[in-house]
Amino acid sequence: MGVTEQVKDLIVDGIDTHIHIGDAFHKDGGLNRMWTISEAGELGLPVVAKAHFLSFVPEAVHVYGSVTLNGGLDPEAVEKASRGMTKPWIVWFPSVNAKAHHDAVSGDIAWQRLFAGITIGEPVSVTNQSGNLTTQAIETIDSIRQHGAILATGHLSSNEVNLLVPEAIRRGVSAVVLTHVSSRHNRITVDDQKKFITLGEQAGVPVYAEHCAITWIDGKPGAYELARDFVAPIQAVGVQNCIISSDCGRVVPFGVSKPVTLIDCLTVFSELLIDQGLSLDDLRQMIVTNPRSLLHYNDE
Repeated sequence: MGVTEQVKDLIVDGIDTHIHIGDAFHKDGGLNRMWTISEAGELGLPVVAKAHFLSFVPEAVHVYGSVTLNGGLDPEAVEKASRGMTKPWIVWFPSVNAKAHHDAVSGDIAWQRLFAGITIGEPVSVTNQSGNLTTQAIETIDSIRQHGAILATGHLSSNEVNLLVPEAIRRGVSAVVLTHVSSRHNRITVDDQKKFITLGEQAGVPVYAEHCAITWIDGKPGAYELARDFVAPIQAVGVQNCIISSDCGRVVPFGVSKPVTLIDCLTVFSELLIDQGLSLDDLRQMIVTNPRSLLHYNDE
């Protein structure tokens, strides 16, 4: 069996913890490359479905639900989303409505192209003018804890993440995912990743650093180096503390030569990581073992 077949075999055993869905017309706030919820359950492996603008994503067969707080930091939004959740689920802090995202788009032509015509609301930050976490941010953390959700950092800045994650761990959330840590717009340093992972270990809160295939596959040409931005950080924090997801919608928006399904995205990205020194066992840890542990897959 060749490497590609071995990689695909382990991927279908795994869980993709970050895919994008939209409404019945594949739309999500102007983005038109999204799976529908029914399609998300037929992608060949279980997934966590995310939407930037839908009020929440319900769980379904082979689909874990979520809510993304682009409408603002709102404990009630977490509570409402929780009503239909019977499986582990994720609360993403603001993504395209994060202040850090707005700032990044304003200064990046490539991102302006990607997000052109997309509904982006008022920018949301977890900090106040004094640089401290807002009351709403703290109340939202408490709601996430009360409703048993996993906290994901979204598109917050590294400074915001440095305030949010320690507080979330201190307040006892079930788990934390550091969202696409290698993204050039909200990169989380290896030292910070290690710090958060250690804090989580001390408190009994799992903390995972997420690396997304789409960051590399659809990244700005020349913006990333596989060895520097993905392999080295993974090796530094340990594969046992990392997750690989696709972060894919129905198609990758630019370039017909690029992969168009999440399994294709994960396969291409995994093979590139293997070429740079990671092993199949490393990939299995990050695509299969760690996502299953995060989502208590074997407990269902």
